[in-house]
Amino acid sequence: MEPFHFRQFSLQHHKSTMKVGTDAILLGVWAGVENKKRILDVGTGSGVIALLTACRSKADIDAIDIDIDSCTEALGNFQNSPFGERMNVVHNSFDKFSEIITSRYDLIISNPPFFTSGIVSPKEQREHARHNKLLDHKQICKGSDRLLDNNGILAIVLPTAIAVDFITTAENHGLYLNRRLDIIPKHGLKANRTNMEFSRKVPVKPKKSEITLRNTNSEYTNEYKEIMNDYLVNIK
Repeated sequence: MEPFHFRQFSLQHHKSTMKVGTDAILLGVWAGVENKKRILDVGTGSGVIALLTACRSKADIDAIDIDIDSCTEALGNFQNSPFGERMNVVHNSFDKFSEIITSRYDLIISNPPFFTSGIVSPKEQREHARHNKLLDHKQICKGSDRLLDNNGILAIVLPTAIAVDFITTAENHGLYLNRRLDIIPKHGLKANRTNMEFSRKVPVKPKKSEITLRNTNSEYTNEYKEIMNDYLVNIK
């Protein structure tokens, strides 16, 4: 099957539970990676977020997923990229991984599974339910609290409607919202996704911004094209 092409790498994503999509791409480009030495991608799927952080940094990157097909595909994508020597795949649940690993990360990043509105097949419902059960918000925050170093960051994308609940859960684990990006799918609509960064530092006021992905004619906005031009091939 035809791979998905970025300017810096290409990857297969047809066997993974998490395909290449706007949520993952935008999070991978938006998250702060400056001066990061160790990054953990939780629920890596095909490895797109891990690869985007790799091309933006010099960090060593671990990518974890509970799905064996995703791990196999991600490993192949890493090995075929220019960054393979800095990248590692772990087949495990985040909950178990966070209990046995003693090293710490500068950045933990995740595009976790979540339900969206609309009709889905029973198979898709079971798949999402299985993954949600194994990677819920409390586990993400608890594991991140264990694995982040003192100045570490948790970066995550979630539906805007549940962002407030996640912020509360994170605070209960000593992680506080420092930066957020509300993502509007099309001009005239409300934000439906939110990128968030958390740290142990309580900010005076979190930095908030927003981006609109498409104009009313469904073409990408200049703002989105400017951000993605260095990564996506032939974005129009």
